[in-house]
Amino acid sequence: MQRVDSYKPQEISNSVWAFSTVGFGYDESCGTNVHNDYVHVATNDPVGDKELVYETLEVIAENALSRLHNFKAQELNNLAWGFTRLGHRTERTEKLLVGVGEELTKRTWQFKPQDIGTTLWSLATAECFDKDAFMAGASRLNLRHIRSFKPQEMSNTVWALATAGFAPKHIRAFDTTLVPASQRPTTKMVMSDSITECFAAVASEAMRRPQDFKDQELKD
Repeated sequence: MQRVDSYKPQEISNSVWAFSTVGFGYDESCGTNVHNDYVHVATNDPVGDKELVYETLEVIAENALSRLHNFKAQELNNLAWGFTRLGHRTERTEKLLVGVGEELTKRTWQFKPQDIGTTLWSLATAECFDKDAFMAGASRLNLRHIRSFKPQEMSNTVWALATAGFAPKHIRAFDTTLVPASQRPTTKMVMSDSITECFAAVASEAMRRPQDFKDQELKD
């Protein structure tokens, strides 16, 4: 990666995504990679590959951080997902993920439903709990636009919010059995808090089309 400056953002994000998808440098002979348990590339030099990938990711993290503003939303998503799935946790990676969170905050509406859910999943999994980023992401899953989100995208988002410690302000909004309608928060109150509205919107979709959700998505 000595010529990393010559790589376009898409090429960089694709490379990290590819490393993660095939588990290159993190195969079983180096120890179990809990971040990627579905495929590993066969190798005759697992230790050497691991060192190569480590050094490559460090170079990528430092270079990408300086020009994250040039990355499209999907490229930012792939970048965060790749580093997180590979379990690459270093100071440079932490700064990179903070930077991705800042871009999400500034360019929320450029992120498609899939990008929102996966980016927040990556940040939460890597324990990068940027409040502004999570609030911005949650604001996209609102009562007006929730039907444009797929079950997995909704599941990833609410799981990430819960993992990061962001709870709905109006908990009673979800109790339609024990709390009378007259005592539940009004729609206006629900919409005043993006976290509450996000959870309410997802809950309404889960009740409207439960057959579309997988068991794991409902558990999350």
